[in-house]
Amino acid sequence: MLRAEKWSEVLKNISFDAVYSTNYYRTRETAQPTALKNNLDITLYNPNSVEIEAFLKSHEGKNILIVGHSNTTPKFVNAILGHNQYQEIEDSNNANLYIVTIDKENKSGTLLFIE
Repeated sequence: MLRAEKWSEVLKNISFDAVYSTNYYRTRETAQPTALKNNLDITLYNPNSVEIEAFLKSHEGKNILIVGHSNTTPKFVNAILGHNQYQEIEDSNNANLYIVTIDKENKSGTLLFIE
């Protein structure tokens, strides 16, 4: 819970339009403080069945927080970017924040490590 509150503080100046989490206790708990600060419900997703193009189209122009796992989050980001930019991370790593920026011409990714 402490880590989730820290993430919420890091993200406090971002107004989110949606918050997604996998359906596991730890990821839901990680997403909850940020969802509450933005008056949002958490939308559960299955990282193995996300239709990337439909996801992007339905969230165009919006700020979305997606909470996942060491193996699914880099895979999700790579699918959005359209190439393999990020590798799986260690299970103990809970400090990666992937920022994906999409405009009409480009998609780019930035990886921050916040302990």
